[in-house]
Amino acid sequence: MPDTKPDDASAIDMIWELADKLDPCLLVTRDGDWQRVRPVFARARRDEGRIYILTDTSGEKHEQIVRFPQVSLAFADPQANDY
Repeated sequence: MPDTKPDDASAIDMIWELADKLDPCLLVTRDGDWQRVRPVFARARRDEGRIYILTDTSGEKHEQIVRFPQVSLAFADPQANDY
C-alpha cells in the first residue's frame, strides 16, 4: 500500500490554508488536569508565523493560557473533508 501521508512542507502548507479559510475554530486550553474546548475566531498570519485569536483578558481562557501557554487550535471543514 502506498504511503499517502503528506511530506512536512505539504502538511505545513495545508495547515496554513485551513487556518486562513476556516472560522470559527476550536481552542483547546488546559485548566489543571482538565482540557477546555471552546469556539474562537482566528486570524492566520503566515508571514509572521502566527495565528491570532481575540479574547477577553478578564476571562478564564486568558488565565488558562497564561498558566499553561501550550494550546491547540482545531480547524475543520467537514463538507470538504478537510481537518
